[in-house]
Amino acid sequence: GIQPNTVSYTALIDAAKDDGSPQAVSEAYALYQEMGERRRNRRTYTAMIGAFTKVRRSEDAWKVFEEARARLHPDTVLYSAAMGAMAHDKGKVRALHEEMRSMGLEDDDVSRWQMLQAEMPPSSRRSGVHPRDRNAVSPSRLASSPGYTPIWRRKPGVQFQDAGFGGGSSA
Repeated sequence: GIQPNTVSYTALIDAAKDDGSPQAVSEAYALYQEMGERRRNRRTYTAMIGAFTKVRRSEDAWKVFEEARARLHPDTVLYSAAMGAMAHDKGKVRALHEEMRSMGLEDDDVSRWQMLQAEMPPSSRRSGVHPRDRNAVSPSRLASSPGYTPIWRRKPGVQFQDAGFGGGSSA
């Protein structure tokens, strides 16, 4: 018969994440365990973290991130997924962002959005707000933030200033 590989396992985990039900995520985790560590890649870890985040299982998402961090060099997408999972803990989001930047990784739109969320004053957000909560910063508010320019609007070679989290860079 046909043997599943990393791509097929990861696609099924992604599908479960998109489904968003606790049952689908539990089934995705069973697949994740079945595939074993050797077959997991950044995309697999990111998908599993996203699935756990969708059903608010942040502790499980954090365990997956810790495994990923121990096994490979996380990229910005993987760090952004972990920041999303830890959105209720602003200190952890800031620490993850600082770690990401110290590894020489650049911010992307999602990591900038996560940092804007973490930097919001308590008066403008409730403690423990999930990123999908109606009080969270929306993409339209992010787009109107001072110093923020979406990737698709940046011109090659033009300097832009990050929204206050780690200096400028050029796109």
